[in-house]
Amino acid sequence: MTILENLRNEVTSGEYATEFEACKDFDYLISHTSWIVHKEVIGEIRQPRCGADSKESLRIDRILEPSRELINKGWNHGFVGIEIKRSNVKLGPVINQVIDYSRCSWKLSGGRRVECEYNFIWKINGVGGNLASIMTGNKIGLATTKFGLRKTQELQTYPFCRDTNDTFCLTFNGRNVFFGEGSNESIFNMSSMGGNRVGSRNSRKVDT
Repeated sequence: MTILENLRNEVTSGEYATEFEACKDFDYLISHTSWIVHKEVIGEIRQPRCGADSKESLRIDRILEPSRELINKGWNHGFVGIEIKRSNVKLGPVINQVIDYSRCSWKLSGGRRVECEYNFIWKINGVGGNLASIMTGNKIGLATTKFGLRKTQELQTYPFCRDTNDTFCLTFNGRNVFFGEGSNESIFNMSSMGGNRVGSRNSRKVDT
């Protein structure tokens, strides 16, 4: 891997000048899937770290709730959290932020409280080395796009993505765990994709 590739793998991907642009693209793509989306969800840390500054509440950009269709197709990992960032944001602080989310209880409409075992960062096309190990160990994945089903005539309503054939994808530990939209959605199990042995973490680089 070249120095330039290492630098690219330490920042968020895409061509989003603002977080608003990144959110717009994410919301457009996810609207073509079977996920139920909860926006700007407030949560409370249920397991504060000893000596750390206490935070009364946190906010996550999106929580994805699996629909009955996704559960029937085999999704068995519950709700997942999504943190959205503009492009070229350093991944280190973002990963630390998302690690806190794994210790949160989130309050949805109607008073429901949920926890997210897995959380994903939008948009990261690839990551490797030590960062990949840290992400896998803390059950953090990549929310990204891969070439898929998008129709070119939708370009005007999909302004920030440079390839209108892109389709929403979640990857964890170097493998797709969700890909597609509508009747073409594919589900893959995450249970065997983390490091199971003490000190074992798979650092497979992800490319799209």
